[in-house]
Amino acid sequence: MAITRMTVIKAASDADYRKGQDIFLIDKRIRNFETDINTLTHTPMITATVLDADGTEHETQVSIDEEESQIIGSLCSCPDFYQAQGICCHCVAILLKYISRRHIQASFPAKI
Repeated sequence: MAITRMTVIKAASDADYRKGQDIFLIDKRIRNFETDINTLTHTPMITATVLDADGTEHETQVSIDEEESQIIGSLCSCPDFYQAQGICCHCVAILLKYISRRHIQASFPAKI
């Protein structure tokens, strides 16, 4: 299995999913997007700086387990992070970008 849009939809409130999708669709609002391996869990970790509509930057991080199709943890510097019912809109945005990039890479494998 893998992380899918449905995984993200289930992890966020409707409002945060919609806001995160809007952020994702305006790609210039996601900066410094990187994936790495979490040294504690040995699973993928996604990090990025995500901009609000007013230009406020939020440092965002999500750890995932692709095999179990689960979000292991998330962290965001936005004020709504601790009040959100599920993951915040900034975490939604970087997860959607991750899913999109993974899909593109699978569609266009590297030439050998």
